[in-house]
Amino acid sequence: MFTVATLNLLDHQARPDERFPLIVAGLAAEWPDLVALQEVSAGREQGERLAAALNAAAGRAGRHRTYQYAQQPNLRRQDLSVGLLVRHPIHDRAWVDLQGQGRVALAVTTEIDGRRLAFVSTHLFWEIGPAGEQARRYQAGVLADWVAQTFPEVPTIVGGDFNAVPDGITYTYLAEQWVSLYAERHGAEPAWTCPTPLAPTPDGWHGTLDYLWKAPRNAPLRVLDARLFMNEPAPHDPKLYASDHVGVLARVAFTQHE
Repeated sequence: MFTVATLNLLDHQARPDERFPLIVAGLAAEWPDLVALQEVSAGREQGERLAAALNAAAGRAGRHRTYQYAQQPNLRRQDLSVGLLVRHPIHDRAWVDLQGQGRVALAVTTEIDGRRLAFVSTHLFWEIGPAGEQARRYQAGVLADWVAQTFPEVPTIVGGDFNAVPDGITYTYLAEQWVSLYAERHGAEPAWTCPTPLAPTPDGWHGTLDYLWKAPRNAPLRVLDARLFMNEPAPHDPKLYASDHVGVLARVAFTQHE
């Protein structure tokens, strides 16, 4: 069994230094094996600092398995980079340009329980309206093709902020290619993953944008549990959350190949 998670960090705004201890504490409460991160500020070296803080906490807790960090900068804005925290050996690394807003996807391969696994972090196009949805759908196609071509015989988990709601064309397309771990466990996606009271929208909108997917649909992976995490505020401030997104976490086990 192993644990995977995804979280958009929103590192470039909304009290990032105050939120950093909440992020460390939230991840240290779960110790996921693999974490997909979005909106990592490459210029602030947040991903590297997060890995160092978690590894220091692991040492204090007597945990011997530490995190490695991999990052791929956004091609236009460093504060929209993606990263991966991995508590197992990293064997290979690959990335792809998703062709719009500098968006990218980053993947590594690792080995867990003697089985090879690929893990991907991504962050799709953001824009409200039909043009934005068409751009996301295009990027989803680029991403799905790249995953299939890069890891044709390796079960893959893709985590990220897809900026796509469950009733949109991007989600519908991805659900035809892959399986959402949360939806597989619960029969539907959560009511919302964004935004928290840290950065509410003017019109009060809430929606689900963050997902963990397994690829391909028949990948030999079984979901044992899936839930939201980092969905509580700091004890001293009801508006101070780890991010404007909550995290999605799943516990997964390999199954036998059919």
